[in-house]
Amino acid sequence: MWSLSLETHDSAVQAAVASNVIAPPALSLEQVVEMQEAEIAAYSKPEFQNQLWKILESAPPEEHAHLRQQLCLDVQVPLVASMGFEPTALGVCQATEAVLQFHGEGKVQRRNAILTDLLNPKPLAAHWEPPTVPLALTP
Repeated sequence: MWSLSLETHDSAVQAAVASNVIAPPALSLEQVVEMQEAEIAAYSKPEFQNQLWKILESAPPEEHAHLRQQLCLDVQVPLVASMGFEPTALGVCQATEAVLQFHGEGKVQRRNAILTDLLNPKPLAAHWEPPTVPLALTP
């Protein structure tokens, strides 16, 4: 989620975020890391990866970003709601904006790289194993 840019969202959602229709909550670095780790755990699950691969293998490439975003919303919406954001795509956009304030933090950058890899898998081998994130990310 946090690795996605606002450009991937509908223009109406972007406009709502830009005009601050709903004032989003602020997040601490610890909360951002907590959300990222929860997202990594969810995206690492075989069920999620199987759905993602099915999308990437069956849909035309020009539809991949939109379909991936729709799949991710099932994970993202409950996560952002648990942190006080609206449980909608708008809440996801607002949470993304809140995370961007910590973009320069090494902890956040490492987790963003893992999220990017999980959401943009490359067929390098016949059998893929998700990374063991919690132990690998300790500072």
